[in-house]
Amino acid sequence: NIFLSPDISTCLDCQEDFENPHSRFYKYPFVNCTNCGPRFSIILDYPYDRNNTTMNKFPMCPECEKDYKNIFSRRYHAQPISCNNCGPIYKLYDRNLIELAVGNIFDKVSELISEGNIIAVKGIGGYHLILSAKNISAIKKLRERKKRDRKPFALLFRDLELVEEYAHVSLFEEEVLKSKEKPIVLLKKKKNIIDSDYDLISGNSPYYGVMLPYAPVHYLILDKNPILICTSANISGEPIVYREDDLKRIADIADYFFIHNRDIERFVEDSVVRVLQTPFLNEKYQKILYRKSRGYAPSPLFLNRSFNKKIIGLGSDLKSTISILKEDNLIQSQYLGDLADYESYIAYQKTYEDIKKIYDFEPGIYISDLHPSYLSTKFAEEISCGKELRRVQHHKAHIASVCLENNIFEEPVIGIALDGTGYGEDGMIWGGEIFLGSLKEGFERVGHLSYTPFPFGDLAIKAPERTYLSYLFSMDIEDGKFYEILSDNTKLHLSTLEKVVKKSHIFTSSTGRLFDCISYLLGFKKKISYEGEPAIELENLIYRKFNIDNEIDSYLVKISNKEPYIIDVKEILKGVFNDWLGDVESELISLKFHSTLVNVFAEVVSLISSKYKIKRVALSGGAFQNNYLMYNFLKKISQSKLTPIINKYSPPNDACISVGQCALALY
Repeated sequence: NIFLSPDISTCLDCQEDFENPHSRFYKYPFVNCTNCGPRFSIILDYPYDRNNTTMNKFPMCPECEKDYKNIFSRRYHAQPISCNNCGPIYKLYDRNLIELAVGNIFDKVSELISEGNIIAVKGIGGYHLILSAKNISAIKKLRERKKRDRKPFALLFRDLELVEEYAHVSLFEEEVLKSKEKPIVLLKKKKNIIDSDYDLISGNSPYYGVMLPYAPVHYLILDKNPILICTSANISGEPIVYREDDLKRIADIADYFFIHNRDIERFVEDSVVRVLQTPFLNEKYQKILYRKSRGYAPSPLFLNRSFNKKIIGLGSDLKSTISILKEDNLIQSQYLGDLADYESYIAYQKTYEDIKKIYDFEPGIYISDLHPSYLSTKFAEEISCGKELRRVQHHKAHIASVCLENNIFEEPVIGIALDGTGYGEDGMIWGGEIFLGSLKEGFERVGHLSYTPFPFGDLAIKAPERTYLSYLFSMDIEDGKFYEILSDNTKLHLSTLEKVVKKSHIFTSSTGRLFDCISYLLGFKKKISYEGEPAIELENLIYRKFNIDNEIDSYLVKISNKEPYIIDVKEILKGVFNDWLGDVESELISLKFHSTLVNVFAEVVSLISSKYKIKRVALSGGAFQNNYLMYNFLKKISQSKLTPIINKYSPPNDACISVGQCALALY
């Protein structure tokens, strides 16, 4: 079996060398040792030797070669070893990629940042766009150029003390921030970095996405600008730029380019993590991955039993990843993006070939999503070449991923999968599902949110007004106040749109679309600027006046009295609509809606658990990135003397689908 190390942040020993004026690594932006530095992003082939990495064009100086061969040195066989005398170097270019002759290049970069410029900085796994987090005009310029209207930006802080000035940091959050992976950690704001009514960095979010420096170059550019916006260098929706040939994609965004001459073999974006306090569980903190990449990928998942199979899971079209499973371990790729973007799809195809080559892996079983129109499904059909190809239902893969990551193979579980979209076995759009089963016996759908007409497809996902209309017309709502909030153009075509909804042959049980409907009602009237935005804004409403552990009476909900247990969303919406008409504050309506979802699903779980004597409950799906839902589902289930289990190796969003696909092919 072949295992590759992820890229690891600069260790404390190398930081000391970096700060030591007598060291040949003094202020060297590529200092590393066997305990830290680039790995996954630079390897060309196996075995992991220097000549098989992108460091192969940098001959070692005598001193580095001496360390490399010294068994007592911590740089013994450190493949990326180099120093100021023999390693890669940085150069500064203007936006026309003409090299600039400057004295101290890092002082110049700091000066340019202070002046409000956007710098494209080549790092470990790709380019970042870096600018001052306190320069309003620079941030506005970045949003306009990057076509990123409202999605929050990540922040790079010089040190933990400065982080604590602007955000609350628990002991476990501090541990994750300072870990060898150094991910972006979502921290609750203490105060705004920019003193203004609207936070240009994170919008309405009560959180900042924060990371500490993980590469030596960060320490150099943070010296005079201690808080930086540090976001992937791309147009929103595209993969991160990591090769010089692709710099034209960001030529209209960056003012300057800060480029080193070590090639990046594969792009690796920053990982994103949230820490959830769970005092009611044995594990008092849960580390939940939102994006799994640098620092975590491609670490293996070790299973407690072995299978004589070679399986590849080709994932979903959103939050795409690829996983391979052989014998007693599984390896998942880094985050690859959304395949609807051409550049992401090209990267996805390249990753497939890369995995086969670097792990010397030839799949025996190919697994794709059930959706016939997914690019990943069509790709699986093209590459399987007569070998066994199985198509797995999306939400079953969600639950299967949790089982595999917790080494549960034959024991039955109750599974709750909540998200926006997944092609169902009946041809409808699922997304609010309850399952019963195991990896060995498979999973059966035993409950779900009631169906609602959904004729508008992707248009409604991007413009929640259409989703709102689908629910209104399906409930025969006549009160004119619910139509007054519609756009003028939509009002002109109401009768036509109603006919479309009434004649729809497509229905959905999606949790995400229910969130979109209520978010629109409570004020989110914009076109969506990033995936999940209406649901995120609906959750954010809670935190304006309430906390994550606030409990409240739920709306009344009807549940069918036999399997499959159908949760009537119309009853939930009646409660929401009545409160809205009664001028109940939006924050309270959002809290009651969230609380209702938790309580009604917990009630169905209790019915199933009592009937089948099953104690484990698996939770997965993009909706469990909602902090309130995850916290209160875990709390409610544990209070019922049941055992909740969640994704630990992969994110609960669609990134885990490739893991679950492999899991469902084991038997």
